[in-house]
Amino acid sequence: MSHPEFLTLVTSSWNAPYPQQDAAKLLTAKFKALRNNLKRWQAQLFNMKKTIANVKLVISFLDSIEQWRDLAPHEWNFREILNQKLASLLHQLMVYWKQRGNIKWVQLGDENSKIFHANATLRHRRNLITSLSDHSANLLHDHSLKDDLI
Repeated sequence: MSHPEFLTLVTSSWNAPYPQQDAAKLLTAKFKALRNNLKRWQAQLFNMKKTIANVKLVISFLDSIEQWRDLAPHEWNFREILNQKLASLLHQLMVYWKQRGNIKWVQLGDENSKIFHANATLRHRRNLITSLSDHSANLLHDHSLKDDLI
């Protein structure tokens, strides 16, 4: 995960002082604390849809006010902060679902199932180069011509 909040959480959980002297007990305590902190962090993700909806509602409220009058500088700044927050929340949600999709792929990808075949087909279509254009802007569709161009 490349989320800076997540990395900070992991680092602070792992580097926190623990009273254990035994290395095995210290390692166990660190993992337990990290697991508990990650569970709390994950619980916040479920509120993300509600938070996104609330941020959108406030932005639309400010937009409707702007139709009747000009926004004051502090209102305009607040709307800009909300737009940045919305972009951040949507990015976090995208990362969450992308990683969840990867977890599903790890769990179900090796099975000879519909999800495996659908993902394989999707990956093939995504990686397929259907045509290339040469220097004179001619489209090349034949595999050998594309190979020669490359």
